[in-house]
Amino acid sequence: MTLASTGTDWEEEFLIGLPEGQVRRAPMLVLFHGYGETPEQLLDNTDYFAKARNRGWYVVAPLGAHKYNFGIEYAQRNIEQALNWVASVLPIDVERLYGIGFSMGGGAATSYAARHQDRYSGRLAAVVNHTGTTSLTHGYALSSDTTLFDSEMMFGGSPDTYAFDYLRASTFDLDPVTGTIDQETDMVRNLASTPIRTFAALSDPVAYLVTQCDQFDSQLALRGGAGDSLRSADTVHDWNTMDEDDTLDWLSQYKLGMPAPFQNHEILADRPGRWHGFSILTRDEEQFAPFLYHVDPRSNRLYVLGAKNMRSISVNPTLIGLNPDRAMEFVFGSSDIEGTTLILRGITHSPIDVERNERGATQWMYQPSLGRVLLAEPSTVGVSSWRIHF
Repeated sequence: MTLASTGTDWEEEFLIGLPEGQVRRAPMLVLFHGYGETPEQLLDNTDYFAKARNRGWYVVAPLGAHKYNFGIEYAQRNIEQALNWVASVLPIDVERLYGIGFSMGGGAATSYAARHQDRYSGRLAAVVNHTGTTSLTHGYALSSDTTLFDSEMMFGGSPDTYAFDYLRASTFDLDPVTGTIDQETDMVRNLASTPIRTFAALSDPVAYLVTQCDQFDSQLALRGGAGDSLRSADTVHDWNTMDEDDTLDWLSQYKLGMPAPFQNHEILADRPGRWHGFSILTRDEEQFAPFLYHVDPRSNRLYVLGAKNMRSISVNPTLIGLNPDRAMEFVFGSSDIEGTTLILRGITHSPIDVERNERGATQWMYQPSLGRVLLAEPSTVGVSSWRIHF
C-alpha cells in the first residue's frame, strides 16, 4: 500500500499481511525494519509475516518514509498514518498491538512505543527490541560515518546542534565517554508499564549496539519497568539470531491494560498530545514536558507533580478510575513560572464549590456544552491542592 498524504514530505509505503480465513477482530504485529531495508525484504528474509498470519494476526511492515530513517520524528508520523489507516479499514484488536524491530528498527520500535503512550494513539501492548539503536546521540558519536545524520534529509547536523531532535527519536542519551545516562531526558521512563524484551548477540560485530541494549535494560529497570533480557552467543548482526516462534509466543501473552492505580507513573512528553489518558499542550514544542502522576481512587484524588513546559493538562476522571460524582481533589505541582490550565473532562454538571489550598477559589469555570471544568493554576512555582465539590 502507498499513502500519498501523510502530513510530511514523504509518501508512506507499507505491506499488510492478512490472516487466513474470514476477516475478524485480531491482534496486529508491526515490524520495524533495519538500516537500508524495505518492507519487502522483511517479507523475503524473515518468516514473521507467515508465522503471525498463521496465528490469526494481522501484520504491518511500514517503511517509515525511507530506508534510513532511524525513527526520526517525521518517519514516525508516517508510520502513525499507516497504522491509523489500517485500523480504520480492518478489525484490529487495539488492545493487542505488538512491535518488533531490528537494529535501526529496534530503536525505532522502542522510540515509537515511548512516544505513543495512549490507547487512542496506538499504544503497543508489548515490544521486542532486537539489538536496537536506542541512543542516537551515542550512535552518532561512535559511528564511522555521520553523513546520513548530518544530511538535510535527516537531522541536518550533530546532536550538539540539534539535541532535541535526536533525543525525541531515542529512548535515552548515553554519554559515549562516561557511559552515564542523562536522567532528565530519557524517554525510557514512558515504557515502565509496557513489557519490553531486549535481545542481542553478545558477539555482534556492531558492539556499541550491544552496549546500548545493556544500558537500555538497566535504565528500564531503574524506572521500574518490566524488562525481559535475552542474549545469544551469535557473532553476526542479523534478524535470524533471534528465535521467531519464541518471540511471537512471548508477545502473545500480553494485552494492553491501564497503568495501575496507587503507583507513580512518570511521563516525558516530547510534543502536545495524549499520554496515559492525559491531554497536554506544551509551551515550547522544542522542549520536553515531564510530569509524574498518581491516582488514588480511595481518596478520589489525582496527583500531577513535577510538571514543566505545560500550558494545559486535561483528563477525564472516570477513565483513570476517579468518581466525578463526589468531591475530588487535584494536587498539582509545577516548576513553571507561568500559569497552567487544569481541565477535567466528561463532567456532566457544574461543581457546587471549588477550593484551592483550602480557600474558596474564583479562578475556575464550568463549560456545560463541553462538559469541562477549567481550573486556572496561577504562575506560582510549587504544589497546590484543588478540591472540587460536586
